[in-house]
Amino acid sequence: MKTIKFGLLTSFVLVAVLSACKTPTTIHNEYATSRFNVECLGIDPDGSQTLRSWGSGINKDKAIEQALRKAVEAVIFSGITDGSAGCSKAPLLNEVNARERHEDYFNSFFAEGGAFNRFVNLEEKRTSRIKSANSSMETWGVVVKVNRSTLKKHLQSDNIIKP
Repeated sequence: MKTIKFGLLTSFVLVAVLSACKTPTTIHNEYATSRFNVECLGIDPDGSQTLRSWGSGINKDKAIEQALRKAVEAVIFSGITDGSAGCSKAPLLNEVNARERHEDYFNSFFAEGGAFNRFVNLEEKRTSRIKSANSSMETWGVVVKVNRSTLKKHLQSDNIIKP
């Protein structure tokens, strides 16, 4: 009886030790699947913000377009909280559920090739790339400039923001 108990205990310990030593079959790149916040790099005297923004897409062009869109969305809806200390700016639109309340307007504003493109441009040709080994999506970081004052005037003229 003791040998059966000892044999079972030994087998259990051996299985536990061997399963704990198993190497993972897949390695995930934590940065490739992370969501990066829009980060402020500086503010110009004219009120434009220089931002680092990240976007993901099936190719570089789609990822960069998403990064441009995310930069403008952050300026309008969430504000920029990451980055340089003097860059902390409140969002242009402080209204609760503003995106949902003006859904038709913002769907066309942020559509592919939409009006948001008039208020943002690539500041540098330099880009940063992160690609996950197990994904078909590419993530690209870009430095952009968002013309905050012109964007604010545009939203005011469209009656989205009250003057």
